[in-house]
Amino acid sequence: MTDGDRQSLFEANLRLFGLHVSMDVAKLLAGLSSDARLVPADAEAGPNIAVGSARLYPDPADQFSRKQVESYLANPQSLNLKPLDHALDLSDAARLDQIHVKPLLEYAAEHGLFDKRDPECPVGYLVTFGIGLGFHLPDLVSALPVRNLILADQSPVFLTLSLRCVDWHPIFDALQARGGKLICLFYSDPQTLSNQIYHAMRGADQVLLDGSHLFCHYRTAFITQVMELFQRSLPVIADSDGFFEDECLMLTTSVQNLKGQAVEFLKPDVKTRQEVKAGPAVFVVGSGPSIDNDLDKIRAFQGKVTIISGGTGLNVLLEAGIRPDFHCEIENVPDIYTVNADAASRHDLSGITLIASSTVDPRVTAFFDKTYFIFRDQLAPTRLFAPEGLVMPMAGPTVTHLACRVALAMGAGSIYLFGVDLGSTEPDRHHSRRSIYGLSSDAYWRGGAQMEGLNIPTNGNLRERVFTSREFAFARLFFSTLASSTPQVQFYNCSDGVRIEGTEPRAASDIDPEAVDFSGLPAKPALASFQLSETAVDRSFAEILEHFTSGGDAPTQQSEEGDFISLFNGMQSRLTVGSVQDVSASMETARFMQAGSLTMIMQSANMVWGRLPSGRREAFVMLLKAALHDFGKDTAEYFKGLRDA
Repeated sequence: MTDGDRQSLFEANLRLFGLHVSMDVAKLLAGLSSDARLVPADAEAGPNIAVGSARLYPDPADQFSRKQVESYLANPQSLNLKPLDHALDLSDAARLDQIHVKPLLEYAAEHGLFDKRDPECPVGYLVTFGIGLGFHLPDLVSALPVRNLILADQSPVFLTLSLRCVDWHPIFDALQARGGKLICLFYSDPQTLSNQIYHAMRGADQVLLDGSHLFCHYRTAFITQVMELFQRSLPVIADSDGFFEDECLMLTTSVQNLKGQAVEFLKPDVKTRQEVKAGPAVFVVGSGPSIDNDLDKIRAFQGKVTIISGGTGLNVLLEAGIRPDFHCEIENVPDIYTVNADAASRHDLSGITLIASSTVDPRVTAFFDKTYFIFRDQLAPTRLFAPEGLVMPMAGPTVTHLACRVALAMGAGSIYLFGVDLGSTEPDRHHSRRSIYGLSSDAYWRGGAQMEGLNIPTNGNLRERVFTSREFAFARLFFSTLASSTPQVQFYNCSDGVRIEGTEPRAASDIDPEAVDFSGLPAKPALASFQLSETAVDRSFAEILEHFTSGGDAPTQQSEEGDFISLFNGMQSRLTVGSVQDVSASMETARFMQAGSLTMIMQSANMVWGRLPSGRREAFVMLLKAALHDFGKDTAEYFKGLRDA
């Protein structure tokens, strides 16, 4: 291939990327400069990539890639979610999604499943860790029935060189024919790249996670670290983002908190700064077991820094004689009322301002003199009622996430985490002894309030090994995303628990008072007044009920017999909120309320369908259609009872 041929191929590929990739890759690549250079095929040991005097591939890239692909296809590394390994206790199915997954898993148990997915059944994703010259990609995409190709690397430099060597048209043609796309992820921080891969795989084709392929093209120090970080997220990659009944509850509690009265909302804006991290320090305090060792240090800073407690961390501080400036609550369950009632029975809460999600149990606000609300993103009441500019992103999934996000909105320059353990140094020690978990005589609280067991060993923050759970592993991922997305603020993790990438480990005893900014947050944060009218509530609830009662846009009869994939294709508008344009807020909210539960039903069904003998699949898909139909009827009845109550 001549220099002119390589340039022509590069320009053709650039046009292709400009047409099909959502980010402006064409513009990015066109102006890219780098020390990496292409060693062409007609040079010695070419084609290859030269970085300084070193070469990326030990052999010519096309030969290396061909052998690598052959080896991978003989023993592919793919996600094997095994539905029956994580099957719920069928006798205890309580939520609507669980109720309608039950017959699907019973069918699987009755008829038997292969251990691994049928390699000919379509899967959601192929992730290539490292791009190189990309000679491996056409063969992999051709051989594997993947919908989406995720390119993950430190920068797009190698992709630029690939466009001079590989014709990308067959790759785009194959992905487009399968209803998928190319996803380009380039980040110089390993944790950020790992997080972005995780979120991409939980996108529009999350249902098809089972069997997705993970391909490591080369093991540089950077790529190896990304893969190790990504492996830690795999235990929770198939978890639900929500379920129908919970969305209904959050809609109800928000209406009770907001209807008919003017309330104050904390504005979510985060102040941006230059690279130099500056601004007041904020202490965020949870109730992980390590907080018991740090209370003296926190007390020494009381009155000098702003202290924000989260959830059961409130009582921990008050028992130690420390009064937080703000207290955060996020959950809507009755336990939150119990926790705050217990704190109020033991201590005077006057002077502490509550900052709470609009979905919080309405009884909680009565314990505090003042309450500021926030609209969490990706919740039904937020989609239905929140004005533009009042939605606070990344304010969950735990209450200490909200506390950090509040600190950011109020102008924090540094955030110190205490008792945000997300696990424990000991598997059977789950919370501070000064929290309700240690103070109550109730076996429910003493046992951890039905939290998952801490049975997953993982990297510690201040020590080599600690123990965590699936729920906490999920929370850790969101903490690292929050920290890496706000580089202008320094996060110090003073908790003796799980290592949170993006934060700097810092034992409380090592905090230098000379290095702490004592300027303090403003006495009153930026607020906005909001009032929800009864008319708006009645109209919205009626429209949502109409959507559920009419069956919404359920296309369960439009698939080919026995074909799970065509059924899934027809349902994507119900699973991917925002994929259909020009719909009302009520209709979009109705779809969103069902989407979490539907995703779990369809994901479980996909795990079973791909492992069934081919002769059993048609009957299984008919069973699935019946489950989806019944789920639609049940949601309508459930919401009607909610509205009429």
